[in-house]
Amino acid sequence: MSLVTSMSTDQIAMLSTNNIANLVTADIAGLDSNQIRALTTDQIGALTTVHIGVLTTNQITNGLSTDQVVALSSNQVAALSSVQAAALSTNSIVALETADFAALRTAAVAALTTNQIKALTTDQVVALTTAQALALTSNQISALSTDAIVALESQDLAALKTAVIAGLTTNQIGVITTNDMAAMTTAQVAALTTNQVKVLTTDQVVAMNSAQLGALSTVQFGALSTNDIAAIETADLVALRTALIAALSTNQLVALTTDQISRMTTAQVSALSTNSVAALTTDQVVALSTSQAAVLSNAQVGALSTNDLAAIETADFAALRTAAVAALSTNQMKALTTDQVVALTTAQAGALSSNQISVLSTDAIAALESTDFAALKTAVIAGLTTNQIGVLTTNDITAMSTAQTAALTTNQIKVLTTDQVVAMTSAQLGAFTTAQFNALSTNDIAAIETADLVGLRTAIIGTLTSNQLVALTTDQVASMTTAQVASLSTSSIAALTTDQVVALNASQVAVLSNAQVGALSTNDLAAIETADFAAMRTAAVASLSTNQIKALTTDQVVALTTAQAGALTSNQIGVL
Repeated sequence: MSLVTSMSTDQIAMLSTNNIANLVTADIAGLDSNQIRALTTDQIGALTTVHIGVLTTNQITNGLSTDQVVALSSNQVAALSSVQAAALSTNSIVALETADFAALRTAAVAALTTNQIKALTTDQVVALTTAQALALTSNQISALSTDAIVALESQDLAALKTAVIAGLTTNQIGVITTNDMAAMTTAQVAALTTNQVKVLTTDQVVAMNSAQLGALSTVQFGALSTNDIAAIETADLVALRTALIAALSTNQLVALTTDQISRMTTAQVSALSTNSVAALTTDQVVALSTSQAAVLSNAQVGALSTNDLAAIETADFAALRTAAVAALSTNQMKALTTDQVVALTTAQAGALSSNQISVLSTDAIAALESTDFAALKTAVIAGLTTNQIGVLTTNDITAMSTAQTAALTTNQIKVLTTDQVVAMTSAQLGAFTTAQFNALSTNDIAAIETADLVGLRTAIIGTLTSNQLVALTTDQVASMTTAQVASLSTSSIAALTTDQVVALNASQVAVLSNAQVGALSTNDLAAIETADFAAMRTAAVASLSTNQIKALTTDQVVALTTAQAGALTSNQIGVL
């Protein structure tokens, strides 16, 4: 036994600080707890760091008083091992000055018991170095009071291991300051549990930057409250990966503000599921921009309610993909406003099906621009209802292609108004089949402009019904080409009124066949002007019946040409 270790406590207290400083480590290690406790604070201050290093846990636990611990310098505290630090009483730990506490080795801090951690003052927590914070374990952190968590500096919180972050209690999470939240690394944010995410305050969520929010998993993002979602800044929202947007619950999606919706990227909008699109409010749908509307898929557009679809602004509606427009249901088509119908692009109109067009109201049909109407497929034209046909403007009619007019059904043609028929060009009328032309009313026939009439094929003229033929005005008859006149059947000729026959000019009479002339009634024949009669073929004159010859006026007989007279038969001459 050394001299020092055999001293009484009073003798120990009488040693000078120089004596203490010069003691060998074996003497220090050999002191019992009472001898240790007898050391004055000045003697404690005289201990070297080597001396500190040999103190036993028994000496520390049972010997060192709080005052003695307070007397330790930062260098002495820094010399404490992990085992020694863990042996300090909670009172001793609490008594450490902040500068001394900050001097503890990181391993010593990591060795502190949960009771010691619980006892830490907020000043000591503030004094933690980044390295010390990094050394803390999950159990240690979870033992900190909420006041201690609030006191933790941002850079220290950012130094915590991800496993430690995940071990924070929900109460601790709730008191993290916005500065601390903003300082967290993306790895720390990604380590948050769903229960922790659920208790985040709106201010905490707003404090997160786009990288932090982007680090959240779809499960974590799904744990955010609707208030949190609505509070996310637009700059952060647009930076979110599409997988997060696609994973939004319907409640979260509905919580998005119209400003947030309008700022979403086209990739984010494309990522929305049909259920998500169906959940959008009308105001949110209205908030979609033109570029956003342009990326909506067929399925997404099909998921829109009729109210939502009808609320889309015209510029945005015009931006919809043609395939998406073509995929609209008949109920959605019925819901379109006249302004939206007007806004249809030519390509969109061209993509519409017969079923879609057939459900449009007459107001919508009337609102359809002529260029868009001209873009409709022929099958679509053929599918228009008679009511829809009836409201087409004359501009719409004129804009139709010949293929479209050729596609009109006879029932559709029957309901055309006279103005609509008049609006048709000669090419459109010429595209009619004989069956279509025969479906025109007599008023329609009488209204056809002479310039259009002369452009008709002879096959059409040749198959005019007797009622249609009789409906022709004298101007129309007079304008007919010689080929058209020549194509008239004998029954058509026989149906002509006397005024119509009188309207025939010399060139038209000149092409009448023997059979056509023979079909003229005696009254009609007698009404032919002398100049026109003189133009009749000699063979046709020679074929006149005796009744027709009897009906000739003296002026007509006088008008006979030498050739016509020479062609007369004795029977014909005999009845004059």
